[in-house]
Amino acid sequence: MKRVSLGWCCVLLSGMAMAATPAGDRPRVEASLLVTGWVEIAPTGKVEQYELDQPSKLPPGVVKLIDQSVSGWQFELAETGAAPVAKVRANMSLRMVASQRAKDRYQVRLAAAEFDTPASPGGSSGETLTIRRQPPPDYPQRLARAHVSGTVYLLLQVNRQGKVEKAAAEQVDLATYADDYDMKWWRIELANAAIRGVRQWTFNLPTTGPDAAKSSWLAQVPIQFEVLPGGSMQPSRDYGEWHAYVPGPRSVPAWAESAGGAGDPSAVPTGSLAEVGHGLRLTTPLAGP
Repeated sequence: MKRVSLGWCCVLLSGMAMAATPAGDRPRVEASLLVTGWVEIAPTGKVEQYELDQPSKLPPGVVKLIDQSVSGWQFELAETGAAPVAKVRANMSLRMVASQRAKDRYQVRLAAAEFDTPASPGGSSGETLTIRRQPPPDYPQRLARAHVSGTVYLLLQVNRQGKVEKAAAEQVDLATYADDYDMKWWRIELANAAIRGVRQWTFNLPTTGPDAAKSSWLAQVPIQFEVLPGGSMQPSRDYGEWHAYVPGPRSVPAWAESAGGAGDPSAVPTGSLAEVGHGLRLTTPLAGP
């Protein structure tokens, strides 16, 4: 896997909320950066061209690493398992992660990617699962008062009534850390709050295309809990910013394992949905050859 070692990354973790914990007992802390753009795929399945949003706001090492990786990508359509029959373009989001390897030395890797449904010739906006109504989940008051923040990555099964039939937390990343016991219960509370919240959501079902006849649909959805100054819970992110977090363990529920194709959920942007098993699927290593 390609990595870029960046000495300046030592500043990434300086803004993270920390509890009083002995240094030797501290869990692994990483920093992440979400990069967006678009990619155009030729009928051969190879990348014909791509573009990153606002590259001037991104660290040069990150841009270089992405460029090295993209050249080796090969895609297929998830529905058919074959390369597209015509050129397609899709939006993409890439999760970059920086991990400490030695004092004042960090390595940056391309950890996850998400490619939304391509706007193929003759395609229709009714071919995909979309969110119709999404009232925000209630923030657990005990955690809000303690300024415990985190992101819950949910996997949902949506039924033909456009409602959530099943929901599970694949992963919970925390932006606040303490000892393992406290973080375990924080993750449980945030996950439960997120699941209760999405059960109130409703969805627009595919009405045309190969997915319209399905009995249910799987989707990955991130839910972010963050208390900001002034009591706001709506995060404001500047593009190109690194954010420190403690990664949680990933677990795919048994009811979703047979579907396959559910990738790392961390590349799905907050406020959006990624339908599992639809659109472009990467068939080569994410980090390139």
